[in-house]
Amino acid sequence: MTTPDKNELKLQGKFAFHILVFSVSVPVAILLVFKLQQILREIEWAQRVDFGVDRILRSHRADFVLMGLGALLVLAGLVSLVRIVVLSRRAKREQGSPVADRTRERAAGSGAERAVVSPRSGQDRYLRQLDEYLKNGIIDKAEYKVLKERHRRR
Repeated sequence: MTTPDKNELKLQGKFAFHILVFSVSVPVAILLVFKLQQILREIEWAQRVDFGVDRILRSHRADFVLMGLGALLVLAGLVSLVRIVVLSRRAKREQGSPVADRTRERAAGSGAERAVVSPRSGQDRYLRQLDEYLKNGIIDKAEYKVLKERHRRR
């Protein structure tokens, strides 16, 4: 079993933080809904008995402030939910799934055809294609190294 590197630990920390924010925001959202329903019932009652809605609103100022802060936390939770999805995809991508690697190579147009070794040159077609792509400027050196290393691992 390998020890996680610095980037992997950083990714796990971000993932844990966003899970925590989302986990806290769900109950806050539920409490917000219940508190809002309670205030709406009080306002409806005040209108029915002609009590004065402004009195109800003034008496709940602190509740409105807390509801505003809760709404901000719920928004942060929604953002964290999106970040959780993004981070999980990034973690899967960094694991190096062979299917995802091939799909990404096809999308990049890097010629993910099956490598065929030519008997007379000793060099396979895929590496020659990569050399041509690098020479023509279709891919840069960093991408060339990644694709070449990935090909050698097969």
